[in-house]
Amino acid sequence: MASRLLWGALAIVAVVAASWFSGLGSLSNTLPATGDLSPVKLAQPAESIPTLSPKAEFETDLVNRHSTLAPIAELTGEITQTFWEARMDGRLWVGPDGHLIVDRALRQWFDSWLSLQGEWSLDQILLAMQAQFETLDEPASAEVAALLQRYLDYREALGQYDDRTGRSVVQSDADVLAQRLEWVERLRREFFDETVAVAFFGADETLDRHLLARRQLQQNGASEADIQALEQSLPPELQSSRQKSHALRNMHRQEQVWQAQGLDADTLEQQKYEYRTRQWGEAAAKRLASLDQQHQDWQQRLDDYAQYRNRLLEGEYGTDLSDENRDALNRWLQQHFSEQEQRRVPAALALYLSQ
Repeated sequence: MASRLLWGALAIVAVVAASWFSGLGSLSNTLPATGDLSPVKLAQPAESIPTLSPKAEFETDLVNRHSTLAPIAELTGEITQTFWEARMDGRLWVGPDGHLIVDRALRQWFDSWLSLQGEWSLDQILLAMQAQFETLDEPASAEVAALLQRYLDYREALGQYDDRTGRSVVQSDADVLAQRLEWVERLRREFFDETVAVAFFGADETLDRHLLARRQLQQNGASEADIQALEQSLPPELQSSRQKSHALRNMHRQEQVWQAQGLDADTLEQQKYEYRTRQWGEAAAKRLASLDQQHQDWQQRLDDYAQYRNRLLEGEYGTDLSDENRDALNRWLQQHFSEQEQRRVPAALALYLSQ
């Protein structure tokens, strides 16, 4: 499905518009070696990167399949300078030999765009991404497209695993976390060769193993000195990342203090923005404000869904919906939540109802 959607986006751009805009471990109790996290240049031919199929093969079918897609010109109106500053992380980086530089920033660029699902359709997102990477010369442009296809397939496989097993990184049992971490690292290497896997995920995997080791130490009753020694074993760049995470938690505590003081909504938002700007700069403050807005939008839609469900239940004699009302609820869900969001609704609703 992900592959078909990517190729659909690649084909339709050629039909709709020629251009758009130019742009944005080991599971022991000890921390393993970090490994080389430096950027990777793709050599040509790159066996790990699949050959792209001709776009012409897709055009006829996709013009019909995407006939209701908003024109490219309409989408560009939504891409303001504020959007770029507030929402896009990562970059496309080409080496002097014309080949794509594969590093964590490339994966962040993928993730930033894909995080827009729910606001845009996946087709629209892929169209926008292609409009950027097609400004690159070959072979870099083709390498971005091929890696993006593999990344979409990887994310789909990862989501299927979590749907099937119900496991996630937030679970507290160290053995479950270890099993999932081991499986995820294996999965990544099924879709990417080792150099690309390390470039994309190496820092994350090092931090994941560190957090797992910390969890295991805590469960085994380790002393605070042992835990601090583990913290100091992290590479400097990851120690810095951890410090930023602590700063983020402190920010949330400060926001709770402001809320307890009864500040009105506008004053609270201004206080938050100024605090975040002092801590991390204006660009980060805008990103966080955008995330706040996304969360508020999600919460409002969840509230509306719960209220609609309750209205349907009022006409029932038990706690279960009739087939007719269940169909109505499903239609409401599909109209107001993206396919990805729909997977989150049952758990979010259960939490909502428990409060």
